[in-house]
Amino acid sequence: MKIQIGKFQKDIEPNISIATCLEFVLIWGSASDDSASLLRVHASAIGVALEDYALLPSYKPERDKILVYGYKCLDRLLSQNVTTDEIYSSGAKILSMMLDRIPKQKEVKEKEDFFCSPEEEIKDI
Repeated sequence: MKIQIGKFQKDIEPNISIATCLEFVLIWGSASDDSASLLRVHASAIGVALEDYALLPSYKPERDKILVYGYKCLDRLLSQNVTTDEIYSSGAKILSMMLDRIPKQKEVKEKEDFFCSPEEEIKDI
């Protein structure tokens, strides 16, 4: 995925856990009525995706709330003269990638035997 934010331009392949993707997508959906929250979600997605480049604060899911983390990222991005258009555009790309990583209903049905039944566990021992 090609990302351009200010002077930073790279083709990146973010390594984001599926649980983090799900949390971000859920917050993204609930923030759609509030422009400030939506901008924070986009900025936080950028921060998570660029974690390996150490350009923005690090995200710790066990400690950080996404919107609070998004404020920190937003403040850093704006201080580097990154426009809100760039934040929305890049953040949307990343959030869409996160959405694609979440298992869909069809995929879940195909993998519904993910957990072994008690009888199968006994056979495997």
